This record gives sequence, C-alpha cells and structure tokens, in this order.
Amino acid sequence: VSLAKERVGGRATVLQADLHDGLPFARNGQTDVVVASLVLHYLRDWEPVFAEFRRVLAPGGAVVFSTHHPAWDWQDHSPDDYFAVIQVSETWTRGGLPFEVTFWRRPLREMTRVIAGAGFLIEEMVEAEPLPALAAKDPEADRQLRTNPFFLHFRLRAAD
Repeated sequence: VSLAKERVGGRATVLQADLHDGLPFARNGQTDVVVASLVLHYLRDWEPVFAEFRRVLAPGGAVVFSTHHPAWDWQDHSPDDYFAVIQVSETWTRGGLPFEVTFWRRPLREMTRVIAGAGFLIEEMVEAEPLPALAAKDPEADRQLRTNPFFLHFRLRAAD
C-alpha cells in the first residue's frame, strides 16, 4: 500500500481492505478502478467479492486483477481433476525460514463463471510473456516462464 501511494501520489486514493469484509468505505458506483493484484487466489469464495466490486464500480470503471494461471499448478495440485476447486497448502522459504502458504486453485472456467455471474465482461485477459532479454540474462527463468505460465491478468468492465 505504501509503495502504491508513493507511485500514484495525489492522482488517486489508495486504500487497503480485507475482502472478506467487503468494501464498507466505498459508496455504490463511486470507484473508478478496483485493483486486486495477486490476492484473489487466497479466497475460496469469489462471488461476494465480485458482487462487491460490481457494487462500488462507477459507470465506465474497471476491475483489474491478477491471479494464479490455472495451467501453472494443476499438474502439481490437481492432476486427477483440472476442473476441481481445491485448497492448496505449500511450505515456502524466505530468508532461510520456512512458512506455510495456503491458496485456492481453480480452473479458468470457474474464474469466468464468477466474473460473468457478477455482471462483468472480460475486456482483456493477458498471459504475461517474458521479455526477449530474459533468455540471454537467465535462460532457465525464461524457459520456466515460457513453459509454465504463472499468472493471468484481467481487465473487466460492467456489462451494460
């Protein structure tokens, strides 16, 4: 949040909220852009979140979010049923210390069902491709990103 505030300065109001609690500070139809970067995969139930996004979004506004790419983790966590929505827990390491991370893995079909059900259209969906310079700088990272897409990026607008 502090980095976002620093980057946008006075051009925007940056707020932080727990999506389990909705967005009580936001009035109906008054928000120009809702940004949820790499947060939604930590929530089991997307329906109330997208309903809340729809409630606060101003006419002509957009929802921009990123989430795990369903092609990234299905072989590790759901090899018997790509279409399952399942909770995943992994142990990650940072600074030499292990910590538990829990998230929800879902197929693209489930993502788009919730998006449409909340009254949104997908204006753009981007699978980020590594820049060509990465191949020379870090061939292994380039190979990983070209064969295992990590994230999907969406821009939504309200359906008329």
